[in-house]
Amino acid sequence: MWLDSPRSYDELCDEVDCPLSRLYHQESKLSEYRQHAFQEGIAAYNQDGEAIRRSNRAYKPYPTRPIVELPRPSRRRRGRRLDDLLRTRRTRRGEFASRPVTLKQWGHLLGAACGVTGRVTHPELPDVVQDLRAWPSGGALYPVEVYLASLRGKEPGRAVYHYQVPSHALSEVASCPEEERLERLVFADGLWHNASGLVILTAVFARTQVKYGERGYRFVLLDAGHLAQNVLLVCEDLRLAAIPLGGFQDDALGELLGLKPREEAPIYAILIGAAKR
Repeated sequence: MWLDSPRSYDELCDEVDCPLSRLYHQESKLSEYRQHAFQEGIAAYNQDGEAIRRSNRAYKPYPTRPIVELPRPSRRRRGRRLDDLLRTRRTRRGEFASRPVTLKQWGHLLGAACGVTGRVTHPELPDVVQDLRAWPSGGALYPVEVYLASLRGKEPGRAVYHYQVPSHALSEVASCPEEERLERLVFADGLWHNASGLVILTAVFARTQVKYGERGYRFVLLDAGHLAQNVLLVCEDLRLAAIPLGGFQDDALGELLGLKPREEAPIYAILIGAAKR
């Protein structure tokens, strides 16, 4: 399908389905010529020690916001096998159970799916120690940020939080709007009843594109997919129901999170609640 993608403005306007995405796909392909430019960009980045150090400090801090400490994830004695989780994972669209997701469950979910899983010293810069996460990321640049709109439960209270990876804590960044407004922002008609929270994944595209250029946009979306699958599988292990969502008002949801639209944008959302037994 993509072999005949439009190569000019005239072709773009000539009855082509989804023209903008097809044009981007064409222009971000790697040919023999573009491969050399792509590799040269990576080499230039790898020789720029300050750029690497900036990338290693890519976590978003919220030092003045109220903090909710999260329980650390621990090995579950009754944890299920990965092959069982893969086989039983489903997007269950019935109503969530009435019991809220607990703070311990949020801590386990965010820590296991999104948290630091190891550290490695940069081969060329011994003073740079890179945090590693639970999903594959292009260049280990981790451009995806994680927010939680907590809807029910005493801990955390109803608010919008940012997941602080280094400290494994939640920073309160905004008040949580009423369900009626949320339903207009995130398109999940009929699915909100008894939901405990909405996990929102955002992309800081420059973190990846500083090294990979236009191709990096593809890598950022792949990052989000890898991370979302982690969230879904951990939810399955915790007996939580999770509904991945791709439809939302991009700018309005970004405004709710306090994002700078030229730097960061929401790209994925997952509605989570207790599963019916």
